[in-house]
Amino acid sequence: MVAAFVCTSPYSLLDFQHFMADVTSDAQHLSQGHGVVLGRGWVYHATTTLRYGVGVPILGAGVTGMLLLIFRDPRKGLLVALFPVSYYALLGSGYTVFTRHMVPVVPFLCLAAAYFISESACWLGMRLRRPQWSPTLVALGLIGVLWPSVHSVVRFDLLMARTDNRLLARRWVEQRFQAGTTIAQLGPEGGHLFLHDSNEVRYTTIEFSREGLQPDIVGVQSSPLMAAPALGDLDHVLSTDYTLGFASEVAAPDPRNVYDWQDEFYLPLAGFQRIDRPGPNLKVYVRRGKEPGTHAPAVVK
Repeated sequence: MVAAFVCTSPYSLLDFQHFMADVTSDAQHLSQGHGVVLGRGWVYHATTTLRYGVGVPILGAGVTGMLLLIFRDPRKGLLVALFPVSYYALLGSGYTVFTRHMVPVVPFLCLAAAYFISESACWLGMRLRRPQWSPTLVALGLIGVLWPSVHSVVRFDLLMARTDNRLLARRWVEQRFQAGTTIAQLGPEGGHLFLHDSNEVRYTTIEFSREGLQPDIVGVQSSPLMAAPALGDLDHVLSTDYTLGFASEVAAPDPRNVYDWQDEFYLPLAGFQRIDRPGPNLKVYVRRGKEPGTHAPAVVK
């Protein structure tokens, strides 16, 4: 493993100083947390990340299957459990609890869950004195364990297939305003309409303040992940000096939705209630005198 790592990441040795600095930085970030504090990873990943990421049936069957394999065949059981347990212990030690951190654990949970279902089906078939039923019992067990995850995956994919709300707003702006138009984007960068890459119309980004130059366009975002940015006195500026050109509300708060709060991912892990498409809710305000041909706001549903 060490040889494979060095061969695929040679600069870990060739530039060892920077490598160690980056490893130390990541370790500090893991221990200190990222944005909102959700608790230590050992608890959070078990009660939220894996619970909703793979579903309670797979999580329960996976943990039980791993313990059963260790009890029955310690050598094989420890071989299967060595990586996921040590990885979970390390990544769960801090307060940075991105959902994606637990992706490497999923194959091992699925492997152990399959072992548990297979052994349980054989045991139940013998208890019923119908060993020939074992394949049918395995199939029924698989359906029961997989159904919550399949349901979530299908609903998630259907939403992901829809155009992101940020793209809808961006296209609306690009179709109406020329390059060089000044624009202010309020809220976290992840919800911005424009990130200034090569495939975008070249707009000029400026700050939105009461005393400074007023931008031609102001983008305001909100979502169940975060409230709309506090505008203060600027709210009066928007209401008097600007008109609402574009408005699209695609996600409403719902207690049944479970989000990856730290990673600012705009679709939930579970629930999917009152969600129309990916992305934050967006409003685009246009400075009076700079409106495109039509004055009616584009309300997207």
